[in-house]
Amino acid sequence: MTPEEFIARWASNTQNERSAGQSFFNDLCDLVGVPRPTDEPSNQLRYGFEGLVEKSSGGRGFADVYWLGHFAGEFKRPGECLNAALSQLEGYAASLWNPPVLFVTDRLRIQIHLRFSGRQPRTFEIPLPDLRSHANLALVQSALSAPWSLESHTVPYQPKPLTFTPPAPVATFDVLADAKRVRDFIAKIDVAYRDLMIGDNRWRRTSLPTGGMTLVSGLNSYSAMKMIPADLRSIHSVLKSIQDEIVVDLSNMTTFFRRFTQDNGRYWFAGDDAEHERFLSTFSQLRSNVTRLQNSVKSLVG
Repeated sequence: MTPEEFIARWASNTQNERSAGQSFFNDLCDLVGVPRPTDEPSNQLRYGFEGLVEKSSGGRGFADVYWLGHFAGEFKRPGECLNAALSQLEGYAASLWNPPVLFVTDRLRIQIHLRFSGRQPRTFEIPLPDLRSHANLALVQSALSAPWSLESHTVPYQPKPLTFTPPAPVATFDVLADAKRVRDFIAKIDVAYRDLMIGDNRWRRTSLPTGGMTLVSGLNSYSAMKMIPADLRSIHSVLKSIQDEIVVDLSNMTTFFRRFTQDNGRYWFAGDDAEHERFLSTFSQLRSNVTRLQNSVKSLVG
């Protein structure tokens, strides 16, 4: 079948999706030179029409055409919404071994959606007349016969690096404002400490209730680790030695933050007994120095 014959046949076809969809797909296979689903009856369980699937939202449905782990397709009548067809396929994906190519068409246009793991999605739309293009025919052929070859048409996700902007230097000395920042920091430490002590410290895995996320998400953030010392530097020089000890304690704590994992809304310290004891000792030392700092601030500002 030539592109002109294919276009002429389907440009004005108004049959419903089920009766025409399979014929359209078979003709498309002939056009780009790939096997039809019906060519090999023994392959029907992995490449065929009307595949029974479990929906991600519950219940069952039928994928119009599928090749397990490679591609899945949905047919619609001319002019119908292809976004709805794509949503259907996305709900079937797990049952079809998460194919990297999702194919939807209303016979007047073909959309090829690339969904490779760890890479940004990409969509190609080919209006029916554009099947005269050799490049578009090659794209359809790859989608139906070697979908993994299309991974090069996508780009990897690029996680944004964690950035930190140092705070502006304090122009004037304001001990009351600085003391408030210290008190806020002390309050966070106290919350984390109380939540930590709720768990049984004799257990190898120390449980942190959700409120104790300060320990993991607050102090573990790069900006928090840098902002706290910056704030403390502007406090009266009598606090300098305590500040330095707290900075060392915070630095030591970062080695333990990586050992926390989340499970059912709770954070667990998954280390051996020795690591667990070192963690408790380091945290206790941190809180002791914070208490010294608190007392110094109280004596400083009254």
